[in-house]
Amino acid sequence: MIPGEIASPFQQGEEYAFLAGAGISMDPPSNLPSAREIVRAIVETWGPEEERENLLGIENLRYEAIMETVQRLVDKNLVFLDYFERVTEPNDIHLFLAEAVAKCHPVITTNFDYLIEFALKRTRGADWDKLDFLLSKEDYAAYTRQLDSGVTRDGRPRYCKVHGSRKNMFTGLETPETLVTTLASLGRDRQGDTFAIEPFKKPAFIDMVKGRTLVVLGYSGSDDFDIGPLLGELTSLKKLVWVEHAPDASEPDITRVEPGKDRAGAGKPITLLAAIAAKASTPVYLVKVSTAAFTRSFLFPAVIGKMPQPSKQTHGEVRDRASNLRLFEQHVKDFYKGFPRIGQYAIATDVYRAAARYDDVIRVTAAGIRACSQARRDGSFPERESLDFESYFLTIKGIACRVRGELEEAMNCYSAALDIARRVGSKSSQANLQNNISMVMLSRGDLPGAKRVLEELLAMATGSRIDDLVGNVANNLGKLSEEQGKHDDAIKYYNIALDACSRTGDLALKAVITNNMGLVHEDRGNKNEAMQAYKDALRINEQLGDKRAVGKRLNNIGSILSNSGNPAASLEYFERALSIDKEGRDAVGECITINNMGVAMFSLKRYHEALTLFTRSIELAERLNETKLVLARKANIAAIYLTQGKIDLAIDTYKETLAANRKIGNVKGMASDLSNLVFLLTKAKRYGELLPLALEAATMYKDMGNRASQSNMLGYAGEALGATRKLADAERVFNDAMKIKHEIKDWAGLVELLPKFAVIYIFAGDLGSAIAACEEALDIATHLGLTDKVTDLNASLKALRARMDAQVHQGRASTDVEKTPPKF
Repeated sequence: MIPGEIASPFQQGEEYAFLAGAGISMDPPSNLPSAREIVRAIVETWGPEEERENLLGIENLRYEAIMETVQRLVDKNLVFLDYFERVTEPNDIHLFLAEAVAKCHPVITTNFDYLIEFALKRTRGADWDKLDFLLSKEDYAAYTRQLDSGVTRDGRPRYCKVHGSRKNMFTGLETPETLVTTLASLGRDRQGDTFAIEPFKKPAFIDMVKGRTLVVLGYSGSDDFDIGPLLGELTSLKKLVWVEHAPDASEPDITRVEPGKDRAGAGKPITLLAAIAAKASTPVYLVKVSTAAFTRSFLFPAVIGKMPQPSKQTHGEVRDRASNLRLFEQHVKDFYKGFPRIGQYAIATDVYRAAARYDDVIRVTAAGIRACSQARRDGSFPERESLDFESYFLTIKGIACRVRGELEEAMNCYSAALDIARRVGSKSSQANLQNNISMVMLSRGDLPGAKRVLEELLAMATGSRIDDLVGNVANNLGKLSEEQGKHDDAIKYYNIALDACSRTGDLALKAVITNNMGLVHEDRGNKNEAMQAYKDALRINEQLGDKRAVGKRLNNIGSILSNSGNPAASLEYFERALSIDKEGRDAVGECITINNMGVAMFSLKRYHEALTLFTRSIELAERLNETKLVLARKANIAAIYLTQGKIDLAIDTYKETLAANRKIGNVKGMASDLSNLVFLLTKAKRYGELLPLALEAATMYKDMGNRASQSNMLGYAGEALGATRKLADAERVFNDAMKIKHEIKDWAGLVELLPKFAVIYIFAGDLGSAIAACEEALDIATHLGLTDKVTDLNASLKALRARMDAQVHQGRASTDVEKTPPKF
């Protein structure tokens, strides 16, 4: 029996909506293959025999990623999915949903098979024209127009295929453009949240479930692409009931899901449902039961009012599940009989590349290149096509070599592929290869050369409307601009790249761009925005199963924590990233992660461990010929010298790295070196040297949009001017710095700056103004709870007031200057 708490919605007269996933079609007599079974059939048919076991062993081998590979390299229009037209026997769940539609309980499905349509034809006969059937963009537009005009659809049967299908089974029209079954189709034309349903579908979806109890059938909750996020937005639901299939459970196990409750280890459905309950403030239930048994024994009598008729055979022999799976596997094999060996290697290459399995990429691309050469020798494959494939193999091998830090070999691969592209006259391949070559140039420190190539490519790609190239090139130009400290330019390019991604649906590139925008936020001192960008990028990469990219995002999140005063917490992220780097043989990633771990150790005052990590990172960077990485790590070694009291050696090291960064035009590196030099020269009281460096750094940070660092550098400049008794100039510079601090509400920065300003007043003999500056700093420090600063400032004020009293007695007191404290 069903407990009364959940039984109450399932009574005649109640209003329901049903959301159905792929799991509903796996029961007999339909017996459709699961996503995993489809992937296995594809790999075992179109992958090289010697690679199949390895390919199927890839963790998180996504169905959508495999379908994208098939679409790119084998079957552009995914015609092989026509197999699903042959499966015409609906099971009891399909028949129930057809009856629900007939009773005006809307049904929404993400399935691209036609079994609910076959059940509807059986239920409604030729009366389907009175059905609101939403499949194409035009269908959704018409539905939304009626909503906008105030026409209610509650009195009509409604059925929505939210992920489309290759054909409209009612009209017979081909509708491949509606199909959402690849990563690109899941990422295309989204607004806001990456994992959101297309905007033109949302009004209809929301209208269909409004005020109803929504019952979810056939979903595992294993991914959060579009349905999960959408459910969290449905604030108008009466109740949400998620049926989790438990094959051996005929009696339901009911759980009321509490919003926001910590359910560590509870599994995907509970985690997803708890998030939905928290967002929507809707009663949410999880029902664990055999979906077919639940449909027959409860949903049919409660919602339809009668028991189902036994499923009837109408189209030939009804086979068992194993037989149907063999039929599908044979269909895949028959669809492309004699699929060429070269194509099999291309399939494997693409899958390994997407999974960041670069050792596998190197091995398979080598085999593919050999197969191309052999095919041209024996004439077994058209020469032009074999050359195209060889260029492809060389390109992907170059990408793998660059990741592994083998820049020379990467350049050799790109150059060889470019020669082929020129030989066969492939303009698009030439452009993509020039983009890849520019990234090697950037790694080597040739920023001007890389920029020249990329600007020419962007102009060409924009004019020719090659969106995938626009996205990649604009992202690379954004990265180059960020390296040069031109943050406004970087954001401009990243927005161009994101716009292109929205058209192509390239989620992997979107994650890269989002991450890179986080780097700009971090450079500007906007740590909250940076952290959110890194987390957004991490979420995409986790969904895509891209472990290498996940490592990079973990690295950036760790760096934010380390730089925000929580280095101990950052080490967990760095260790996870390092494990991924080593597993994927990502030499550049390992170099960066080890360096970041060194920074965290330095912050924890574990200097010996920090020095060991910095030294190891430099050795890796030098072996990789990564100029910028070498310079950044040498700068960290200089920080170690400072802890050893070797201030002159630290200064000399920063001067060396500054000169090298100037040579390659690395503005971001220059600004960092200048900041460190200014700090050390102040500590050494070498004011004449530091003044021009502090002003140069302030200008750089202003151009970069990092106003907090700009004001810090102005503070050092003011201190140097005061020490050399250029008091009027010092007061002007300090006022500029303080103005910025007030504008950006950097109150902690003001606490540091105001006592330095007070020193200028002391030099000028204006003790009243000096006291006022320190009192202002004390007020802020007290408000912020900076106890050490409060103690120091009280001591300074005590000394200043004593000095003031002594001057009063001598008749030389200055006029006190009132200061307006900041508003918090």
